[in-house]
Amino acid sequence: MCQILQPAMHPMDLMKTRLQLDNELSGKMNIFKERYYKGPIRGAVQVARDEGILGLYKGLSASMLRELSYSSIRSGTYEPIKIIMGGTDRHDTPMHVKMRAGALAGLFGSAFTTPTDIAKVRLQADGARGSPRLYKGPFDCFQQVYRQHGWKGLYTGATPNVIRAICLTSMQFPVYDHTKHLLLNHNLLSEGLLLHFLSSLTAGLASAVVSNPVDIVKTRIMNQRASEAKYVSPVDVFIKTLKSEGPLALFKGTTASWFRLGPAMTVFFIVYEQLRNLFGVNPI
Repeated sequence: MCQILQPAMHPMDLMKTRLQLDNELSGKMNIFKERYYKGPIRGAVQVARDEGILGLYKGLSASMLRELSYSSIRSGTYEPIKIIMGGTDRHDTPMHVKMRAGALAGLFGSAFTTPTDIAKVRLQADGARGSPRLYKGPFDCFQQVYRQHGWKGLYTGATPNVIRAICLTSMQFPVYDHTKHLLLNHNLLSEGLLLHFLSSLTAGLASAVVSNPVDIVKTRIMNQRASEAKYVSPVDVFIKTLKSEGPLALFKGTTASWFRLGPAMTVFFIVYEQLRNLFGVNPI
């Protein structure tokens, strides 16, 4: 499912990366002042003007490589982990159990995908604002990073990448799950498309807000090259960003992230629920 949706979601994913890198360590505490990309929609128009329509799809191949394993593992392990942790009653499982199950599912899903994340981030930032293109594609990016830094280089940013996945998945599935059963248990809605739609939109918003600060750290540390390194560690990214751009900088790209996650999660959960019904499996 995620592979099919990826081309439609990718422009907002690219804008999330561009917004997170915009005015990096500029010392401008007002994140809305003198921005090059003025939000996800106008920013996408700006990218199309500067780099053509295909500029909005930079990094798509790396993104699809990443989703091939990452989302499959997360979605496939969440419910089994929840049951193992004691969440056997789908109508009355505590939120903390769902969040722990989601966090573990996110950890498992992201553990092996850092190299594809590095390629995605660097390709999305490649050629921005007239800068020279450095990579021909994801495999060229892998080769260049490996030649410069060895295997260790391909796992640059692994820690914030895993933490970001834990934050995202500890919200995504649990918030969908919990919102859905709150509405069901209070007889506000019955099982069906409207219930799935509202629950997934809520999950998308919660996931975007909670994961964005760590996503900023991940994006910035993955995008830096040895010749122009700005940071020595994820903590250094966090501190320097706060000092230079203020606390709101940690939420750059949140709207673009929700524009991507909201529709993606809506389609994902609706199809996921329909498939469960088709194969005789109880709804989430």
